[in-house]
Amino acid sequence: MIILVKIWMAVTLRKKITGSGVLFARSGDKIQIFTNRHVIDCSYTQNCYQRLSEDFNVRTYDGKFHKVSRVYVAPHHLDIAVLEINANELEWYNQTFYRKNLPTIGEKVVAIGYPSFTQNVLEYSTKNGQITSFRNLIMDDGFSFKAIDSDAYTYFGSSGGGLFDDNGLLVGINTWIQGTQNSVAIDINSINN
Repeated sequence: MIILVKIWMAVTLRKKITGSGVLFARSGDKIQIFTNRHVIDCSYTQNCYQRLSEDFNVRTYDGKFHKVSRVYVAPHHLDIAVLEINANELEWYNQTFYRKNLPTIGEKVVAIGYPSFTQNVLEYSTKNGQITSFRNLIMDDGFSFKAIDSDAYTYFGSSGGGLFDDNGLLVGINTWIQGTQNSVAIDINSINN
């Protein structure tokens, strides 16, 4: 079962900022949600726009809002964050299945997210495409990770959404776009180590 969520941040200016995320795992009484760090961390990109504090909420596909109880950010300044919500609110959810080996170039994938232009709508966007290349990227501290390039182009607001293979297995977290035709995802195995 693949479940995406929309990340909502209500900021002190009463302006809502959104992004996407993937319910990833249940751990005790908490559910972990993968998203991009730039979706929830104002200082990550230094585009704070005078935000003074944030209040994070997650809206699931059933339209319900869930308060985020804890936020973790990935080490090495990787653009990944993990949010936690109370598992009792989503008793039906167990886990998301992910692919343990890399897909191949030319393999079909689908990118799913909640673009910002659907801010008040529960509907999500999907874009079919294929893997176009892989890259090994190295952070300033020497940490390396795999990035997956695809032509399953995502839109602004879809950051943190999932990239899935034909079998519905999560292969990556959509992170940024290149031009108007390509998207880049962080390989799920680079994250889930």
